[in-house]
Amino acid sequence: MTYHGSKIFSFLSQSIGLPLDQLNFLISQISAIIIGLLFRYYLKPCPQNTLKRHLVAFLIGILLGNFCYGDQMWHLFLQGFVCYLALLFCPRKYVHLVTFVFSMGYLSSMHIYRLLYDYGNYTLDISGQMMVATQKLTSLAFAYYDGMRKPQDLNDDQKQQSIKECPHIIEFLGYIFNFQGIIVGPLCYYQDYIDFITGNNILTKQKKTDDGGESSKIVQPDVTFVLIKKLVYTVLIAIIFFKVTLVYPLSSNLCKLKK
Repeated sequence: MTYHGSKIFSFLSQSIGLPLDQLNFLISQISAIIIGLLFRYYLKPCPQNTLKRHLVAFLIGILLGNFCYGDQMWHLFLQGFVCYLALLFCPRKYVHLVTFVFSMGYLSSMHIYRLLYDYGNYTLDISGQMMVATQKLTSLAFAYYDGMRKPQDLNDDQKQQSIKECPHIIEFLGYIFNFQGIIVGPLCYYQDYIDFITGNNILTKQKKTDDGGESSKIVQPDVTFVLIKKLVYTVLIAIIFFKVTLVYPLSSNLCKLKK
């Protein structure tokens, strides 16, 4: 299968012997970490930054996605566009079913196409990200459906994640295309994303003030230790992976066809 992502680092790919799609993936992930630190420092969660945080997360996500997946990004746009129309116009009691059937059907067609025309080979394509997008879209639709149900019919998690009103288009785009998850995920629920953008996830965990009251000041917790720990785990797993694949190539898992 032809790789659809950016070719700008082809020279580097050839010089170090790393396939271009994997190199672009690595560059995108490192870029997302660096941008995330800048995002955290310059666009702190507060009311005046809410719209900016949505737009920046969405626009940078589109740039990284285009860098990694190229013109295949239109699949994500089409899938998201149809599902958003379903949220707007589909009867609310059926919206979760319509969204699930369409998004899962679209994803399945992508996998079947790849199975027919690129079986046994692997080049980075949009199908991986579409799996994450399908989870996001279906979980969003189910949360929107839960927003119309009676509270006594919901469990604690459904109550926390339920959505009363249809998301604004900017919120929707930020949720689906944010740069933190555009390349490889993972899934986060819509309400968790909104809390992250607005800072509500931090406000709910603020300690009480000395006089016994509650502080509403948004103070971001220190993430240095967590970030370093995750990076160390990533490097260790990468080393193990590359050492093992030298001895046991992934291709050894494929059945050899008899002539």
